[in-house]
Amino acid sequence: MSVILPAYNAQTTLGATLASVQAQTHENLEIIVVDDGSTDTTHDLVVAVQASDSRVRLIRQANAGVAAARNRALLEARGDWIAPLDADDLWHPQKLARQLSRLTLNPSAGVCYCWSVDIDMASRVTERRLLVPLFEGWVYDELLLDNFLSNSSSPLIRVEDARSVGGWDTALRDANAQGCEDWDFYLRLARVTPFQLEPGFLVGYRQSDTAMSRDIRRMRRSHALVMARQPASCTESCPHALRRSVALNSLYLGKLALASGRPFAAIALFLEAVAHAPRLILTRPVLRDLKTLVLSRARCSSAGQSRGDIMFADLDPNLPAMARNIIALRGA
Repeated sequence: MSVILPAYNAQTTLGATLASVQAQTHENLEIIVVDDGSTDTTHDLVVAVQASDSRVRLIRQANAGVAAARNRALLEARGDWIAPLDADDLWHPQKLARQLSRLTLNPSAGVCYCWSVDIDMASRVTERRLLVPLFEGWVYDELLLDNFLSNSSSPLIRVEDARSVGGWDTALRDANAQGCEDWDFYLRLARVTPFQLEPGFLVGYRQSDTAMSRDIRRMRRSHALVMARQPASCTESCPHALRRSVALNSLYLGKLALASGRPFAAIALFLEAVAHAPRLILTRPVLRDLKTLVLSRARCSSAGQSRGDIMFADLDPNLPAMARNIIALRGA
């Protein structure tokens, strides 16, 4: 198995990220770190880790963006499976072992994803969603509406399938529209292979004000380009799919805007979401989400820190009993 880890000026978080890979109970790994033209101490940090772990491979290249860095690692990968990981995210020690075990139950699946929790810069858990995705099999229609994988550090992907769809698209960066490379990649994968779920919160998805997803305008451009390139044959069966996708993406970006202290931008995005798909949006727990985010923001401002009080390393990755009951009701 090949872990592919692009890194650009990642000295603050890369050490913890690599440690979470080294701690995997599935130890038969190669860990490919692509230094994408870093100007900080990223290179020296990886060299120091290499000295004590021969599984780590370091590739250096001129800065070309996250998609190009992942593609370089995909080209170099020797394993049958690739596990992408961002340089600021964390994995539970059993992530890869659990995903591999799950794939033995469905050998035809080329992608196995898991759930994630949001963490802050101190690796404290700030949000764990109870309404988790349960999609499996041929999931293109569901994925067109919403990137339910959430981030790039969740899936385990058969390398043959990843290469057959061309890897990650570098054209989004060329168009100043970075942000939805993963979603675009997953949509192409969903047309060639079934997806499998390993039900567990096995990824710590780090949130920061400098993250790519915080650039709302660029994220909107990225989403528009990705949706525009979807084959007509895949969208004609559901003519409202693209409008719903725009609505859900605007809702997501509105939550990001609100969480980062931009209430007016958040309101505009929420209104845009309602305008595109009022029935879909208004049936979702939008008011509850708004209340949670507003109260959370107020507590963080007054306390001067994150509201998280559980470290990711101490998190039980399994679904709480309350959420299991919710899922049972959803399936009834």
